[in-house]
Amino acid sequence: MLELKVIDLSKAIEFNRRDPFFMQVKIKHKSHRIAKLLVRFLGLPFRLFPKDFAGWADDTITKMGVHSITHIDAPWHYGPISAGQPAQTIEHIPLERCIGPGVARYADSSDCTSRGWSSWPGRACGLLDDVADF
Repeated sequence: MLELKVIDLSKAIEFNRRDPFFMQVKIKHKSHRIAKLLVRFLGLPFRLFPKDFAGWADDTITKMGVHSITHIDAPWHYGPISAGQPAQTIEHIPLERCIGPGVARYADSSDCTSRGWSSWPGRACGLLDDVADF
């Protein structure tokens, strides 16, 4: 049986001050108190909620560009035609196409200067000799 090693490449949806300004995620956190007031306003019986219910937290993502998080660029991203055919949009990309052998690349921008490379702040840098199969 073939052993499959899964490596999660996802990036959390959270604010990171080290991200470039155009990639920063902004989240507005609302207090539990507001939700508890909403329960009262809607006339919901408090007996339906746990005794220590303080209200549910409700967060709103107020800013998030597509490059803020892990994402896939569908062929449509690059133009309406791909390989002579109508380019696929993201909902038409089969999940199986997103799983397979991969390559890991060193990507720590804080080490760029010491290696003599240039980089944008918060942007990865590296050389091909930093690539490793997994």
